[in-house]
Amino acid sequence: MTDTNQIMNQVMADNVVENIAQMNQEQRDLFVSTFVKKWPRLASQVSLNIEAILQDSLLSHQDIREVEL
Repeated sequence: MTDTNQIMNQVMADNVVENIAQMNQEQRDLFVSTFVKKWPRLASQVSLNIEAILQDSLLSHQDIREVEL
């Protein structure tokens, strides 16, 4: 049986990502500024999480390329 809460969490996360992706630069700047002003610690944690996942992704792809060579 599928966990309804897990599905709702995924849908909400996907909606947030899509909303941010559809913003123009001015809207993203306002979003970031508002996020940092209202939730500075959360904004920092999210930023660090994004950076860590990007680094892991880059390292994983680098390892895959090295193995394929």
